[in-house]
Amino acid sequence: MSKDLFIAKLPAKTTPEQLREMFSRVGMVTFVKRPKDFESGEYRSFAFVSMATEEEGRRAIETFNGYVVDGVTMVVKVSDKPIVTTSMPRPADAPSPPVMKRPIPASASTVGFNWDDRLEEVEPLLEELGTATTAKLVLVGRPLNHAMHAGVVMIALQNFPKQTGLPKGLPVPPPIPVNYVVYMTKKSWDKVQPLLEENEDDALVIEGFLTLDVELGAVAVIAMSVGTKFQKRQPENET
Repeated sequence: MSKDLFIAKLPAKTTPEQLREMFSRVGMVTFVKRPKDFESGEYRSFAFVSMATEEEGRRAIETFNGYVVDGVTMVVKVSDKPIVTTSMPRPADAPSPPVMKRPIPASASTVGFNWDDRLEEVEPLLEELGTATTAKLVLVGRPLNHAMHAGVVMIALQNFPKQTGLPKGLPVPPPIPVNYVVYMTKKSWDKVQPLLEENEDDALVIEGFLTLDVELGAVAVIAMSVGTKFQKRQPENET
């Protein structure tokens, strides 16, 4: 259990002072962060609260998770990241500190959006997800080996997120490898395997639907078209 809490689905008119007063009912509140929208100036639908002890944090979750505020059911859970503050614990009736914008490291100053900044912005979005009707991926690379089962050929590739050449202003992700397992028909593999063996500069170009394979810790790609850089991709169902 943690004393640092993430609160979602807050009404825009709930102030930091009201939030502090509410959580002070179950213990000492040492920090409240209530971000505002930079364009509208209104409070966003989430906040961060830090209690004095882990026991008070547990009590706050038990008391306020599911608590209804102005007709909205509030969500209270442990924050995915620790709340860092150099301030000393303040009395419950003390005003909240001003919301300070996190400084951007010099190495990321040309980007304007640090990768770590995504957490605070995206976490509330995950509370109310939109719907994606299609998710496709294009992979380019060369496999070291392959396996086959029941007429399905499987290959494994690894990719590191791109660090250069990104559109200006977008955050740069850390170089954490992503593993992909591609599933294609034997017919498609039989067409591209000789081309890869003949030319070391050639590479597979695969377009397919993707899903997360939790058991393998990889992204599974169901190939819809397979080809190489020097040959046009062929749909899997093409005769």
